[in-house]
Amino acid sequence: MTKMNGTHDLEFPAIKHRYPQVRALALALHGRAFIAGGAARAMAHDIPYTDIDVFCLTDDAEESIAHDLLAIGYVEIVLPQKSPCRVFSPPALPNLAKILGSYVDVQLIRPIFGRFGTPMEVMQQFGFFCEQFAYDSRHLMSSFEADRDVSAKELHINANTNPLALTWRINKYGLKGFTISRQEVCQIFEKWEQIGYDARRACYHDAQAYSVDNSGQTL
Repeated sequence: MTKMNGTHDLEFPAIKHRYPQVRALALALHGRAFIAGGAARAMAHDIPYTDIDVFCLTDDAEESIAHDLLAIGYVEIVLPQKSPCRVFSPPALPNLAKILGSYVDVQLIRPIFGRFGTPMEVMQQFGFFCEQFAYDSRHLMSSFEADRDVSAKELHINANTNPLALTWRINKYGLKGFTISRQEVCQIFEKWEQIGYDARRACYHDAQAYSVDNSGQTL
């Protein structure tokens, strides 16, 4: 089981006045959803991020959160119906953006695909330890392994549920300067050898569903 690293101090100088979009979203959605993955990792380690992943606490929160995002001014990008997330472009607020910095797209992860729950439950599902970060407007959470791997820029497998998707994510993290050992790569292929045909087809389907960029184009 992953050991939690507790909470980071949100008032230390590096992030006290930064990440306004992340903090505003987490505050607006508090009690129904939280932010996890890259944007939360950025807050913890003061590094860049490209989008904000929002996860629901319950399986019935998706529509109310989507409604609130639209009410704030976000614009939903139409994606294929089977997409595991809904993408919302940032509000067209040039004056606010000028003050706070550029906004990024928000990805609302759809609970129907099974990715919802408490921050701990969601982080346990992430493929690599370096992704295990979450922020709920009050606490910035991570695992010991997550902080270790981000600092070392190394990839270690947490959940090898979709070997195909993990291989694609290796390339993503490689562009960020992360490395992965041969032993970790072998674990991915060993898992692929162990699962049957139907499971492989399911992995392929899931990986394809996630390989959609924010304009709705399949990558």
